[in-house]
Amino acid sequence: MTFQDGHSAPARDEVEAVIAFYNNGELEAAHSAATALIEKFPGNSFLHNIRGAVNARQDDQESAAADFRQAIDADPNFPDAYNNLGVALKNLGRLEEAVEKYVQAISVKQDYAEAY
Repeated sequence: MTFQDGHSAPARDEVEAVIAFYNNGELEAAHSAATALIEKFPGNSFLHNIRGAVNARQDDQESAAADFRQAIDADPNFPDAYNNLGVALKNLGRLEEAVEKYVQAISVKQDYAEAY
């Protein structure tokens, strides 16, 4: 798969495997699969976001925040990444920063209910 800007993306079944691992609670497998795909597709915001979700679910909020930031760097118009970063920051006790990220999620997508 190739995006309009020329960047390639992983095959759908590769991404679905990461999601299945995550949904089944196989967090180590999800993390390993996401990391392997990120090595091949470092600019893919979704992959950074899903690995951040895995890290958050493993209660590694610092790593989760780093992944969510990478997702935002790859796609500054990705409201889920801003919201997820806000949650990670909230879990780290950094409430003012968390609120800023929720506001950014809403500024990217005004009807983004998760951030309200």
